[in-house]
Amino acid sequence: YLAVLSRSTKSPEISYEIPGLIQTVSVLEHIGDRCEEVLDGIIARKEAGTIFSDAAMDDIKILITVVADVMAATEDTVRSGQPLDPEALRQIKLTARNRFDSVKQAHFERISSGVCPPQAMMLFNDTESAIVAIAELCWNILGMQVRRAG
Repeated sequence: YLAVLSRSTKSPEISYEIPGLIQTVSVLEHIGDRCEEVLDGIIARKEAGTIFSDAAMDDIKILITVVADVMAATEDTVRSGQPLDPEALRQIKLTARNRFDSVKQAHFERISSGVCPPQAMMLFNDTESAIVAIAELCWNILGMQVRRAG
């Protein structure tokens, strides 16, 4: 649709917006792919009968909460057409990275102490990576919005 629109429009404003929209759609497709990876990880864990510890499940919930916040900011920005202030984007990234780092450290401690068996470790790592990737992809969209406004 966007490619056809770009060839048929005479409006310079629309022509200017189309590349950013195409890039946003591409990133959204990648977010969908990462969501499928999370789902695949959940299914693989269930099928293998792998149990995450309560601490690991709490960490997954932290990751999901952080990503939900990032996704909400992304949705608000895209819907409103008003980009975040660059400092607000930096703060969102900093807060999320700090939470991600604390989850990674806690997971490493579970592995080191023997609480996390190898199968659970691999499934947790895959799930964690996919969830973090969703946030990073959202940051790409937010960053595109900031650059377009700047």
